[in-house]
Amino acid sequence: MHAVNRHGLNLMTWNTRGMHHPIKKKKVMSFIKSQKCDFVIMQETHLMQEEAQKLGLGGPCFRLMWEYTSRGVITSINKQLQFKCLEEVSDNAGRFLLLLGRALQDICKDSGFVDVCRPLHPSTRDYTFYSSPHGTLSRLDYFLISKSVTFSAASSTIGNILISDHAPVFLSMLPFNKTAHTPRWRLNSSLLLDLDFKESLRAQINLFKETNLPSAPSAGTIWEVLKAFTRGPYYTACILEKKG
Repeated sequence: MHAVNRHGLNLMTWNTRGMHHPIKKKKVMSFIKSQKCDFVIMQETHLMQEEAQKLGLGGPCFRLMWEYTSRGVITSINKQLQFKCLEEVSDNAGRFLLLLGRALQDICKDSGFVDVCRPLHPSTRDYTFYSSPHGTLSRLDYFLISKSVTFSAASSTIGNILISDHAPVFLSMLPFNKTAHTPRWRLNSSLLLDLDFKESLRAQINLFKETNLPSAPSAGTIWEVLKAFTRGPYYTACILEKKG
């Protein structure tokens, strides 16, 4: 369960693959409410406007409907979160809904967005979608955040594929003005003289490339994540060197 964080933000995105059946709608909403998130973004709701109006977390609720059997987006905000929408942008086909809130206005001025899950789990393979006809797993659902606030991402996890054929994705953000900034990291170049360390690092980089390159959105993104990933082995080697 993701408890409501009064000082940060807990977010959830979920492709529900249709909610017009009353039993499934009840299961989806029960699960969403049990997670106690601040923001919930639902895609593929397949609801008409009058049905969608009944859904929400008690606070502001923004809906973009299309038709009974496809598309539809809902963004619901916890009633205990003080949120004021400054601008709302959507298409005419029920596919996307963009909200600009007061707290986010300055953050989103640039267009440098990254998949927040990659830096937090650089060597982990996880999936959000199961195709029953093909028997394949894919990762189709993401939280993309501005590079300028990646330091505030406390955690990002993928739930189980149960009610829908998509798994819910969760993101917890620390307060932007209270995040501790770590000192600038410097490479200990003396470790590159250690042949055992170089072989170990080469093996880990090869594993990273095999895991992440096929789904990397761009060369720039994979390079930034790889730099963050290689710090782990360096930190470990530095600690062992000092103890030795």
